[in-house]
Amino acid sequence: PVILLNAHIGCSEMVGYSLSQKKPCSVLVYGGEKKELMDYRRKQFADMGIKMIPVGVDGVDIKEIVDCLDRGEALRWFADRFMNPKKVVHSTIHGFKVKLSKAPFSLAVNRGIDVYLLSAMKQSDGSYVGRVTYLDYDKTLPHREQRQQLADLYTAEIEKVLKDYPLQWFNYFDIWEDE
Repeated sequence: PVILLNAHIGCSEMVGYSLSQKKPCSVLVYGGEKKELMDYRRKQFADMGIKMIPVGVDGVDIKEIVDCLDRGEALRWFADRFMNPKKVVHSTIHGFKVKLSKAPFSLAVNRGIDVYLLSAMKQSDGSYVGRVTYLDYDKTLPHREQRQQLADLYTAEIEKVLKDYPLQWFNYFDIWEDE
């Protein structure tokens, strides 16, 4: 299994459309979208071997997430969104404190799973360039330190992408820590 993290930078769905799926993949998606959009995405993703796991409306079916990993599948997750403000991990982006979802980092650490950050950035000619970055965390550290290291690697990569594509960050969710 592998966890493929996303952030709301560039066009994350382009990553799904562009990646060649060598193994089944599930992606956590916001389940509160209009039915027509959900049906369209479900059809498009199904043609590519990607299964949607809706979240954010009736809660997350953690069993579905765990089953996906138990089958050795890839799991795509946006770590720059969280459902429960009590279940966050803290890091920084450009010197500002942020809150991230604790769940994907904890799940990776507890299971010793490899983690990558995926992004697809639009170029001036209308094409997209994909980035796949391995988040090489130290799996010998205590779990809490591994989780923090992963969160810090994630935000460091976000900073690198933002340096090259500062106008492609579409995060309208309040991740910022109150000072």
